[in-house]
Amino acid sequence: MKYRLGIVSVIALMGGIFLSVSYVNPYSGEISLSEVILQLSGARGNLCLGFSLTELTGLALSMVPDFIFEMYMGLHIYQSFCVASVYLFSRCVNKRKWYFFETVRLLGSVLLFQFLMLGVVIVVTGIRYRLVIAPEDFRLLFYEAGIRGGWIYSMTMLINILSIFAGSHIAYSVVMGFQYGALSVLTLLGPIPGQKGITISDVNILWVNPMSHLVLCWHKDMDKIMENHKDWMEQISLSFSLFLIFIVSFFVFVIGLWIVERRSILISQAEEGNN
Repeated sequence: MKYRLGIVSVIALMGGIFLSVSYVNPYSGEISLSEVILQLSGARGNLCLGFSLTELTGLALSMVPDFIFEMYMGLHIYQSFCVASVYLFSRCVNKRKWYFFETVRLLGSVLLFQFLMLGVVIVVTGIRYRLVIAPEDFRLLFYEAGIRGGWIYSMTMLINILSIFAGSHIAYSVVMGFQYGALSVLTLLGPIPGQKGITISDVNILWVNPMSHLVLCWHKDMDKIMENHKDWMEQISLSFSLFLIFIVSFFVFVIGLWIVERRSILISQAEEGNN
């Protein structure tokens, strides 16, 4: 367990340094904490994230630390399930209690990763530039940690669940393919030349595309924080996106519980090397 948390801490540390150096770039030598957070979710200074391939590729690259975490922790519950199937479940151990314990451990790892990485970003930014922190900035920090952390948790859980059901290789392919696919769909959207906004169909796609909710500057709440914000999702607030991500995480959690309680024979061979 300590070794696993150590690896998670290293991923968070390296990810925080990578993000602060590559994505936090103020126009002057001064930057606010809210601007730091917005730049982590795709904004460029006071410019909101657009729908061009270049901009969305930059967003995808900024999520590389998240993907690395998902790939590393994507076998946490699966490996424990393989071991428990041999040594614990044969003794009629309560699967539900075991599942709750493992999911809480995973949640703890996600929280450690998310807050440590954000902390490193803030510290490195404070060293490189003059960092201005206002009380209202912590509200935006809370939403960034909650929305992004909730999404990482749900995707990591999904990898574990699919691994139990269909094997780790298929699980990785499906979950990573889904996230990259959802990002790719966004490149097909955007304002039509000559129009100020996007079409109703594009708005509907943004509503149901989970990756859209990770872009803070697309929410209506940003009108008081960001001068050139684009509320492409119109009436979607940060609190709604946080609630939606919570629902997704809870749904994945329930599906995992259902599978674990009914699964007794693994389709794929157990992964070796339980860290």
